[in-house]
Amino acid sequence: MSDGDDRKAKLPVFLEPVELSGMIKVSERTLENWRLQKKGPEYIRLGKGGCAKVLYSLDEVLRWMKEDGNR
Repeated sequence: MSDGDDRKAKLPVFLEPVELSGMIKVSERTLENWRLQKKGPEYIRLGKGGCAKVLYSLDEVLRWMKEDGNR
């Protein structure tokens, strides 16, 4: 491995709501409600309106799980 390989940034991993719901054992509807209530793990929205795609950063989900005593 060259020195340049050691400096490469780790690419972020993102989860779709269906993946996250299975991981933390809540429904996709619960995740949607949390987003509306500004609760739960941080997320990003790609696009606008009903066609927008919601993604959750795995790093943020793990941080949220660690901080939330219920998870």
